[in-house]
Parts: sequence; structure tokens; C-alpha cells
Amino acid sequence: MKQLTEYYCEESNKIMKNEEKKIGNDCVYLCLEQYFQEINSAFPLYSAFIIGGGLDIEVGGVENSFIGCKKKLCDIYIDGLNKLGIKVIKKVFPVSENVNVLKKELQQGKYVILQLASKEIEYHSIFAENRNVGHFVNITRIRGSEIFIRDNYIPTREISTFEGWYSIEKCNTAWQKCGCICFILEKQNLPEFNNIICEYNKKYFGSVIKQYCEKLEDIKKFFLLEIQGLTKISKVEINKKIYNLIYDIKLFGFLFSKKYLHAYMTKFDIMDFFWLDEYSKVVKEWNGLILLILKLEFFINEEKIASLNNKIEKIIQYEILVLQHRRI
Repeated sequence: MKQLTEYYCEESNKIMKNEEKKIGNDCVYLCLEQYFQEINSAFPLYSAFIIGGGLDIEVGGVENSFIGCKKKLCDIYIDGLNKLGIKVIKKVFPVSENVNVLKKELQQGKYVILQLASKEIEYHSIFAENRNVGHFVNITRIRGSEIFIRDNYIPTREISTFEGWYSIEKCNTAWQKCGCICFILEKQNLPEFNNIICEYNKKYFGSVIKQYCEKLEDIKKFFLLEIQGLTKISKVEINKKIYNLIYDIKLFGFLFSKKYLHAYMTKFDIMDFFWLDEYSKVVKEWNGLILLILKLEFFINEEKIASLNNKIEKIIQYEILVLQHRRI
């Protein structure tokens, strides 16, 4: 496998807007996608998300207002890839020797992904402004006191990327706070994954979508309660509540699961073109809904709440209707 650094300008660190129109909408996806590009594979990574359990969405109650994938995103992708016969190894390195072990993995030409505590990342200020979560980056080589990082998902308003040399001490601090977890991939001959996916679709896809639609009813109740609850708290609390809600929706899989599902159904001919087009409209409606929720920070009354609740009900009803028109 070619080393990723062969393609990088190493003279200076770069923060750039991610101009490429990628399907991937999370840091784990974009780390893994780089691996498949390196081995010249057109593997549809969103299929690992679906097969790994990415459509199992969890919602919390009043005390725990969370919405997102039930499993951690990294576990979803690893489970999905392993089910498809693509080997991904999760390793936890001992703190006392983690950097030396990491060097050995890189010297052997392996592809390495690290999980870093986002609050400890200093190459972009956005990480200090958001909640402290595990953030995944590609590591390509180490020289002296520096480590070369490629981060394809910096969660700015328009997604940014970073590639360049970074303090190994700072990286190690962020890594240790996530338990020195890393994911290793080696160059491998990929199996006939299309056959495996088609078999999965025959056996399981219908029931997965049925459960997904049933969960949409719980999701509807969740949104209605969350939005109605905004009328009972202070302005400061409203802003905090909306921030946390949008953060969960965008970061933990609820929103981009729909984008991945649309790509999956398109790729594997699961739905007629007309209904695929309708589902793409559903995805756009959900994205539009996020903007409407954000506007509640500036002005909120019973009329706006009622209008928003009505829109949520209609989107979910139509999403269920569209998904009923799948072929399997």
C-alpha cells in the first residue's frame, strides 16, 4: 500500500474547506473512505453502516434527551466491515509504550486510525467550542516530536479538513484520554462484497426497515416532547437545549443515516427511481427542519411550535410511506 504522505504537501499545515462532494458525513466514514481510495476500491462504505446496525436509532426520555445511533459509530462500521469479510482490527495500546507501538504499525505499512478526545485537539478552534467527544483521524507517519495527521471532518459550518504535522505530545494526550484506542487495516484482497450484500438484503433488509419505521413513531414523539418543552424554560435554557438537540441530530447518526440509506437503496436497486427521488426529498426535508429548529432560538411562540410539530408529523408519515415502496 502506498503511504498516504506521498500525496501530501508536508511544508506547512493546512486547514481547507472540503470542496469534494462526498457521501460521507462523519469522521469515522471519512477516515475509512481514505483507506479504500488507497487500495483503489470503489467499496460502498455506507453499506457497512447499514449492515453494521446504523439504522438502529435510539431516543432518550425527558431526563436524557438524546437522539442518535444506538451503537457507537466506530463499532457500527467495524461490525459492518467484518460481516462483509473486510478485516478491521481494534487495538488498545498500553499507555507506557503507545507511541513506540504506533511507530511499528506505521513502519509495517499499515493504515492507522486514532480516536482522539476532541477538546484536546488544537489545530482548529471549533473543537474547543463543542462538546468533548471521540474524534477519528488518519495517522500516516512520525518524525521526531511530530506526527502527520489527516483529518477529513472538522465540524465547521462548511466541513473543513486538516492535513499536516502536529505535536506528538498533544496528539498523545488527546489519544490517551480516549483510552489509546486505534483501528488498524492492512492491504487485503476484498471479498465479493456485492454477493454478500445481496444475500443480506434478501434475508434481513426488509425486517431492518420495518423496525426502522416503527422507531420513527418513537422519534416523532421525541421531537414533539422536545419542542413543546421549549415553551417551559428560560431563553438561556432554550438556546442550550436547541444546541444540544442539533448537535446530537447532526453528529450521532440520525440525520446522515437517511443519506446513507438513500445511497444504499440506490446502489442495490431496492426501490424504483420515482420513490428514490421521493426519499431524497425526505432527506432534504429533514435538513430543512434543522434550520427551523435553529430559528426557535430567536423567536418562539405557540403558533411556531404547532407549525413545527405539524411539519415533523408530515415528514415522518411520508418517510414511512416512501419506505413501504421498497422492493424487498
